[in-house]
Amino acid sequence: MSAVVAACQTYQPAQLTRLPDLLSEVTALTISPSDLPLPELSTHPFDQSRPLDMDEVAMIAVVNNPGLKAMRDQVGVAEAQAFAARLLPNPQFSFACGALISGVGATTSSVSATLGEDIVPLLTRSARRRATSANERSVRLNLLWQEWQIVSQARTLFTRAVELERQRAVIDQYRKLFNDRYQRSNIAMQVRQRSANGSLSTGVRCSSC
Repeated sequence: MSAVVAACQTYQPAQLTRLPDLLSEVTALTISPSDLPLPELSTHPFDQSRPLDMDEVAMIAVVNNPGLKAMRDQVGVAEAQAFAARLLPNPQFSFACGALISGVGATTSSVSATLGEDIVPLLTRSARRRATSANERSVRLNLLWQEWQIVSQARTLFTRAVELERQRAVIDQYRKLFNDRYQRSNIAMQVRQRSANGSLSTGVRCSSC
């Protein structure tokens, strides 16, 4: 007689998405400022009812960036590895019972039990914990560095766009001013030319008389 403990695990494939899961509408974004990397962003409210400012544009760039989304998945993998490294190895227990059926001199049934433990994972557990913790910290710092760069680039592009819009307004004003001057000069030149042609015609008539 023996006792066996078994577990069952099933596999079911999941369909992969063929399109990126990036949102094209700002109104569909859900942003939690407390999850953002920089302190000034974590305390800045995200209000879609008014025009976006520089910090809100940086928030959108951080939340909806495909590269940062992939790096956040890597952080999740590193966290899982660090958690697995802290777990103790499972002991193995086996039990067997041999029933007495027949035989000369046999008076009792045989019973045996075995408890086993792999000590190698126990010996390397501390080193594995340090390694996975260092890897998790490295992945988190890399993500933070990339997020900081995205925020800096978004702010730079926002400032450049605002400045170019101001320059465009000034250029439009100058273009309107120069166009008005050109129209006035053109009208004045036409008037002067008609006056000159009229004086020339009068002079020719007088000389003919």
